[in-house]
Formats: sequence, C-alpha cells, structure tokens
Amino acid sequence: MRTRIIGLLGLLWALSAVPADAQVTGSTLSGIVRSEDRKPLDGATVTAIHKPSGTRYSTSTGRDGSYSILNVRVGGPYTVTITYSGYKSYTENDVFAALGTTASVDADLKSDAVQLQGVVVTASPNPILNPKANGASVTIGRTALNLTPTIGRTVNDVTKYNAYGNGRSFAGQDSRFNNFTIDGSVFNNGFGLGSQAQAGGRTGSAAISLDALDELQINITPYDIRQSGFAGAAINAVTRSGTNDFSGSVFRFWNSRDLAGKKAASDVANVPTTPYSVSTNGFRVGGPIIKDKLFFFVNGEMTTGTRPALDWVANKSGATGNVSRTTAADLEDLKNFMMSNFKWDMGATDNFNNESFSNKYIARLDWNINDVHKLTLRYSHHDSQSDVIISNSNSGNTAGNGSRQNLPLALSGQNTGYKIMDNTRSFVAELSSNFRNRV
Repeated sequence: MRTRIIGLLGLLWALSAVPADAQVTGSTLSGIVRSEDRKPLDGATVTAIHKPSGTRYSTSTGRDGSYSILNVRVGGPYTVTITYSGYKSYTENDVFAALGTTASVDADLKSDAVQLQGVVVTASPNPILNPKANGASVTIGRTALNLTPTIGRTVNDVTKYNAYGNGRSFAGQDSRFNNFTIDGSVFNNGFGLGSQAQAGGRTGSAAISLDALDELQINITPYDIRQSGFAGAAINAVTRSGTNDFSGSVFRFWNSRDLAGKKAASDVANVPTTPYSVSTNGFRVGGPIIKDKLFFFVNGEMTTGTRPALDWVANKSGATGNVSRTTAADLEDLKNFMMSNFKWDMGATDNFNNESFSNKYIARLDWNINDVHKLTLRYSHHDSQSDVIISNSNSGNTAGNGSRQNLPLALSGQNTGYKIMDNTRSFVAELSSNFRNRV
C-alpha cells in the first residue's frame, strides 16, 4: 500500500512540472461551516454526491471552518452533506456546479442536544451577485447548447450570442488571439484561415460535435490565474460523460437546393439553379459499465456537403443570374489548348461545385476509483477536407484585370483549385485526487 502511495505521489510530482495554460476542466465546491453561535468548526466532514453518476467527493474543514473540493464534475445536481460530532447533520440538495466556477454551500450546524423550533427560510442564489464570480464570463450549459439555433453546428454558432463578441472576435481582438480548449487540451485554429476560430476552421467545420459538449464557458476578463495565454477570450469546454442511466440520440440535418429560393426578386429571372446540399448525420450514447463506478460515452458526427464554387456563370446564350464577361467559347478554347499542349484537363468551366466532408468521433471513460481518486480518459478524432478555388490574387496588376477566379471579368476552371485538409487528434488522461487538507 505504501509503495502505491509513493508511486502515485511521484506521478503527481512529475505531472506538476508540465506547463499548462487555461486548463479548466471541472468546478469547485466550497463553503464555511460554523456552529450556531457563528464559531468555525474545525474537522467537520463534507461529502458531495453527484446524483446522476453517484460520484462521491469528501473533505474536511480547516481551522477557520472553510473547505474546498476542487475539480468536481460539472453540472449536477449534487447533494452536499456536512456532519460534525455533537451537532446535527446538514444536507443541501440540488446544488449545481458550473464549469470553471465555484458553488458555495455554507452551513451553521445546530447542537444535537437542543431542539429548537424556528422559521425555515428558502432562497435561490443570484449568479450576478455571486461573490465567487471570476470576472466577465458566461457559462452555457447542456440545455442551452441543445436549444441554441445553429447553422454550421459549430461553437461559433453558440458564442456569437455573447455580448462581448461576434462568435469569432471578442473584446475587439482578432480571433487568433483566443484560446479554445476542450477537456484542457488546445483546439485552436492556429493557421488563422477559414470560417471558424477553432480547429477545423480551414475546412469550415469543427473538430468536435456540439452534441458531445456538456458545458461551454466564455471568459473575457477572468480573475482566475489558471486562465491565461489569450488576449480575446478563453473559451473552455468539457465533454459529456456517462451516468448511471443509459441515454442516447440519433440525429440528421440537411439543406439542399429544394429549400432555397429561386428568384432574387419577383420581377427578375430565376437565379442559377446549380444544385447543392449539406447533410449531417450523428449519434451519441452513454451509460454505466459498473454502476456508480465506471461510465462510458461515445459520439459520432459525419457531414458531407456540395456547394456552388462560383458566383458567376460564363457568357453564353440563355445564361441567367451573374453573367461574367468571360465567354463560354473562350473558356472552351483555353481548355482545348491546355489539353492539346500540356495534357492537362481544366475541368468544368462554370456551374461546378466544391465538395467537402467532416467526420468527427469521440470516446470517453470515467472511473471513480474511490472517494479520493477519479480518472478520466478521452480520445477525439477528426478528419475533414474541402475543395477551394484558385486564389483571387491580382498581384502585378493594380488595375485588377489579372484576377483569375470568380469575378465579372474572369472565371477559373474546376481543376485549377486545390483541396485543403484539417485533421485533429486529441487524447486526454486526467487523474483528479483530493488528499483532504494535507495536499
């Protein structure tokens, strides 16, 4: 037994030497325990039980009567019980712990020898006046994540409703100055290109499904020393985990040409009818392997899409919508020239689509080793690819007549573009231990 404890402490010492920025994956329960005459109680036992999973946390109060249980599972509800010899126990139900914040449970214990009758006062906490607040921040729970309208099913679709930013930029800063983490690991779009500020942004996708997230926290000006390494916002997310009840879902979202309008106005001709479609299929399932002890959660989401690559069509008989100056005959001449002289096929000259796909998977295990040690293992896997048309650079021609891709003056062939990939692999192993007040 002694060898196991020494080995565990050695592992913790080694892990403490690894630098980490803004790794917030849990919440905190804290409070002060006093007697009815307001004197602090040293050594009172505090037990918190996460009711959906049966996960137990236990600690004791210090000399000033205070206690703190760090890195507990987010959400709830929790049942917090406080006991002390010679005093009646105190129990508080329906305690919820939000990601990266502190839930306070204070208690004034009554002597077990005295039976008092009094008035029961109930109240609900006001998070705006919470003394444990950590600066300008907002926490978005699972219910809000499920109910928020989204277009691309990305984190940006949720964070854009925050008053401090537009989903990408916060506090007036470039999106590349944000720091986005999932279960403590960084998921930034480091290259900075694309439509999303997180990993996967270069292909217009996301590295993790919204259906896999449990809570999302947006920090603008946090007071927490753990929140560092950013200038815009620290966006922290934690993934779902299994509970004592089996649960799951299957979903499908789609969009197509049939759901789009055909006219820009009632008095104009029909817009080009280039077909496009976006289809997303996914699932999640979680539950117990051993009740109150070992839990699993898996999630998958697969998206395929095809969208018009060009806003303009070649100038030819019967062309409608945005008609380019470039004629279809000229484009065919160029295509034939490239094939005859260089054996290279330029592909379609207009009315072609860009194809894309995104496949994301996640698997998570949670093991309640005992009341002191909790272990979490999580692996996420993301592959994505998207077609991109040729650059629109007009370098060397300030008049802009040398532009090459998708303008009134020029069109590009389908095979002049390229493919871009944005793939992510992430593995997290987290051991959370509470050695009461000794460590």
